[in-house]
Amino acid sequence: MYKNYKQKVLKIIADEGLLSFFKKISKFIVYKIIFIQNFIIFELNLENFVNKIETQIELDLKIATEKDIDSIIEEYYNYDEFGRQYLKNQQQKGDKCVIAIKNGKIIGYVWIMKGHMELSPFNHIQISNNKTYIYNGFVLKSYRGKRVLNAIDLYIINMLIKDNKKFIITTVATNNKPPIKARERIGFKRIGKITQFRIFGLRYDHISKKDLIYLQNP
Repeated sequence: MYKNYKQKVLKIIADEGLLSFFKKISKFIVYKIIFIQNFIIFELNLENFVNKIETQIELDLKIATEKDIDSIIEEYYNYDEFGRQYLKNQQQKGDKCVIAIKNGKIIGYVWIMKGHMELSPFNHIQISNNKTYIYNGFVLKSYRGKRVLNAIDLYIINMLIKDNKKFIITTVATNNKPPIKARERIGFKRIGKITQFRIFGLRYDHISKKDLIYLQNP
């Protein structure tokens, strides 16, 4: 194994130079050993919500069955063992998943969590009962840019309005521009921030006391 690594290092230095090698090492340290990522906390006020969004393709939308979740995990999306365990665990706890279907194929989904909010997988905080958290939204690459995420959001919004919920909470990574635009287009407002720290395998998720108090109070 050591010999293989040595050969790779020497090849990088020979092909790209010593400077490129040190840049690659620096990126490895930043992304694999010390990792920091920020997330925007968004909120949508359902009492003032006005639907001004038109989706660009016709979709079938519904709450996913257990069989649908198995299809998402096994067939359409490349989840690792950690991701599979997490989704199965959340489904067993009562989380729902809204899926978008086109030509018989699941092309996107958003998960719904009531009573709690995710700081990171398996690390949740309690929030007030008038707020509902949506998370883990994803659309297949070939269908992005067609407002599939907005279509799923609208389905969830109408469902929660009927349930007399007042707010929807969600988070989006600050470097993930398309979902940020999609959520702001539909009326979500920025209300706070979460910072994830990962250092030498240790995990820490930070949310300010002010944001926490707001999320937990009616």
